[in-house]
Amino acid sequence: MKNLASKIESSLPKGTVKLLKLAGKFGDELGFKVYAVGGFVRDLLLGVENLDIDLTVEGDGISYATYFAKKKSGKAVKHTRFGTATVYFKDGSHIDVVTSRKESYPHPAALPEVGEGPIRRDLLRRDFTINALAMRLNPAQFGELVDLFNGEDDLRRGVIRALHNLSFEDDPTRILRAVRFSHRYRFRIEPLTRRLMKEAVDKRMCDRLSGRRLRNEIYLLLSKGNPPGVIRRMARFGVLECIHRKLEFDAGKSRLLRRIEKILPSFKETNGWFVYFLGLIYGLKRRELNEVSERLMLSRKERGKVILMGEVNPICRKLNSIKGYTPAYIYRTLKGFPEELLILIIAVANTGKTKRLVSKYFSDWRNVRIKISGDDLLKLGLRPGPHFRRILDEVLYAKLNGDLRTKRDEIAYVIDSFVKGHQKK
Repeated sequence: MKNLASKIESSLPKGTVKLLKLAGKFGDELGFKVYAVGGFVRDLLLGVENLDIDLTVEGDGISYATYFAKKKSGKAVKHTRFGTATVYFKDGSHIDVVTSRKESYPHPAALPEVGEGPIRRDLLRRDFTINALAMRLNPAQFGELVDLFNGEDDLRRGVIRALHNLSFEDDPTRILRAVRFSHRYRFRIEPLTRRLMKEAVDKRMCDRLSGRRLRNEIYLLLSKGNPPGVIRRMARFGVLECIHRKLEFDAGKSRLLRRIEKILPSFKETNGWFVYFLGLIYGLKRRELNEVSERLMLSRKERGKVILMGEVNPICRKLNSIKGYTPAYIYRTLKGFPEELLILIIAVANTGKTKRLVSKYFSDWRNVRIKISGDDLLKLGLRPGPHFRRILDEVLYAKLNGDLRTKRDEIAYVIDSFVKGHQKK
C-alpha cells in the first residue's frame, strides 16, 4: 500500500502536518479510524496546494469533532442530520468532519438519506474516481493511501471517470462538476462518463435540481481560471441546457466572452463571475431572462441586473449616435447602471466612441461628489422638500461640466439659480 507520509512532510506547512497527526492521534484515543479524504488527497498527489481538510471518521463523526474542538480549544458546529461537523480554530482555520457513511437517494436529484457505513461505502458515494481517494491518519498507518477505484491511476492519466452508471442521475450537479474538474486540471472526460452525462442532460435531470444548487455550481464554474474556456467546454458537453434550453454558444458569444476577459482586469472590485454569467445569457429575450432568473433563484439585486440587460443595446446606440455631449449628459445616461452592466456595455459596443465614453464615466465621472448638502440649502433659506434632490443634482451636473470647483462656487450657483428666483416669487 502506497504511503504518502514523506510527501506530507515535504510539501505541506508544518501547522497542517501537525493538525493531520493530531487528527489521527485523537482517533486512536476514541477508538475511531480517521481518514483525510477527497480533494485534499487528490491535490496532494497532484502537487497542487489545497489546505481545505476534510476528515472522514469510521465511528461517530460528531462526537469526534466535539472531542477535537475541546482538545484544541476550538468550536464544533454540528449538523446532526448528516452526521457532519465543522471544527473552527482560534487562528481562523477549520476542518470538516464527516461520519463515514453510506447514502441512498429516494429519487433522482434528491438530497441523500444518510447512514453509517465503512470507508468503502463512503468513498463509493463520491462523484469521480479522482475524488474517491482517502489517506489514513491514525499513527500506526499514518499516510497510507486508500485507493479502491484506481483514482491515482486516473490522476496520472488525466481522466475524469464516474464511479457508477447512475452517478449523474443520483446527483445531477455532478454533470457540472465533471466540466469544472476537467477544465481546472485539463483532464479529459472518459467516453462512458461523457455518454452518461449526455444521457442525464437529455433526460433533463438538471431540471430536478434546486435553483440554489444549480446557481452554486455555475458560480464555481465561472469564478476561477479562464471562464470563457469553461463555458466553451460546457457547450461542448451540452451542459448549457441545464441553465436554459435556448442558450447557445457561437463565434459571436465566444468573442463577447473574450472581450469581457480583457476588460475585467481594469475593474478589480467587480463581481467577475457575474459579468461572465451576464455575457453567457446575453441575447436571450426578456421572457427567457426572467425564466433564467427564476430557475436559478437569483437574488432581487441580481434579477434587477439581468433585467437591465434589455437596456444594453439601446444605450450603445444612444451613445454612438450623439454628436456633442457634456459629462453631465453621459452621467445622466449611465447613472444607475451596475458595474457589471457597464462592463457588458463596453464589451458589446461596436465603436471605440461608446467604449471611451463608458470607460470615462466609470473612471472619472461616476465618483464626482459635491460639497454642499441639504443643510446648506436650509441655511440659504430654501424650504425643504423633494426639490432639494433636483437642486443638488443640478449642482452636481454643473460640477461635472467643469463650471464649479469649490464649495463657495456651489453655493454661489445655488444662490444665482434657485435662491434669487425663489425670493422673487
